[in-house]
Amino acid sequence: MNSEDVGGEVFKREMRDLEEMLSNSNPVAEKFVSPSLGTGYHRLVVPVPQATGHYGPRLNNYQTCMGLLILEKEEWVFSYEQAKIAISSAELKLKCEKAAHASDLIDARKREDSLKKAVGIEKEFAKNIENSFDEMRAELADAKVATETKLAMA
Repeated sequence: MNSEDVGGEVFKREMRDLEEMLSNSNPVAEKFVSPSLGTGYHRLVVPVPQATGHYGPRLNNYQTCMGLLILEKEEWVFSYEQAKIAISSAELKLKCEKAAHASDLIDARKREDSLKKAVGIEKEFAKNIENSFDEMRAELADAKVATETKLAMA
C-alpha cells in the first residue's frame, strides 16, 4: 500500500464518521448528505471536525440553522403547491361558470326569439279577429239596412 491509498482510506473513514455524527446529532441533517457521497467523498469540501474539537458547537448551530431553513423551505413549497392547486381549481371553476353562462345566454336568446315569434303571431291573430268583427259588423249593418228597406216596402 502506498501513502496515497492510506490517506484516501483515512479521508473516507473520517467522512463516514462526519456523516454519522451529522446524522446522529440532527435527524434533519441527513438531507445534507448526498447519496452519491458513498462513492465520491471528494465532492464534499469541508474541514473534517473532530467530535470533541472546537467545531462541535459551531457545527451543531449550523446544522440547526440549516435544518430550520430546510423546514421553512418545505413549508413555503407546501404553501406554494396549495396556492397552485387553489388557483387551478379557481380557474377550472371559472371556465365551468363561463361555459354555463354562455349556455344560459344562448338559451335565453332562443327563448327571446320564440317569445318574439309568439307575440307576433298573437298580434296577427288579434288583427284577424278585429277584421272579422269589422266584417261581421258590416254584414250586420247591411242586413239591418236590407231588413229596414224590406219593412218599408211592405
